[in-house]
Amino acid sequence: MYQRIFLEDLNSTFQIRKIRELYELKTNNRDKPINIKLPFSLNEDVATFAGMFPDGSIIKDLKRIYFTQKKDDRQIRLFGRLLKKLFRPKSKIFFREGHNAKEVFINSQTLAIFCYKILGMNKSDEEMRVPRWVYNSKKSVIRSYLKQAFNAEAYVAKNLREIRFITKDHNYAQDLQKLLLLIDINSKIQPRIGGGGIRPQLQYRLSIYGKENFRKFKDVGFSIPLHKKRLEKMTKFILH
Repeated sequence: MYQRIFLEDLNSTFQIRKIRELYELKTNNRDKPINIKLPFSLNEDVATFAGMFPDGSIIKDLKRIYFTQKKDDRQIRLFGRLLKKLFRPKSKIFFREGHNAKEVFINSQTLAIFCYKILGMNKSDEEMRVPRWVYNSKKSVIRSYLKQAFNAEAYVAKNLREIRFITKDHNYAQDLQKLLLLIDINSKIQPRIGGGGIRPQLQYRLSIYGKENFRKFKDVGFSIPLHKKRLEKMTKFILH
């Protein structure tokens, strides 16, 4: 059973009306609505969407959501599909070429507030954290969140003996470590100086080592081709 969001959880935040099998949500009369099913299930699709936000953001004024991708165009298309499937927004979804990257974004205060206040996702001026509902979800939901988060900020080391996740947010590294433990994967967190440029910054490296941890991480996996190929190479090298 998935965790769910009910009508009474939304009444104080949105203007709501039922249209056939969907519920239309708006924050005000000027904003275009989103349309969701209720109860709203916090399933693998929602976890996938939330897990993509190391490469995305809710703008701090709560009027836009965007996602940027340098590694894999399919992630851009996935983000767009999830916006449509989960929220059926009336606002237009924009796709464009950014600086050395592709972007997808939507100008929707209603959607931004839903993601921030209801789904517990962070704004651009806040530290990245795992939404609290993910911890209490079934393992398939936890794996869906982790897969997208690791797609964004992780890779398999060239020596094929470490899966490495890099973040500037220490609390986020600890959040991910707790999620990994929920699916019986152990990890270590170490500080490092990185980021390049004129002003290198303090970062945190979450590392997964060991045959049993790698075996279990296969159930999380990567979807970005380069990472996926290296993980497959690692598992052949280490596990056989």
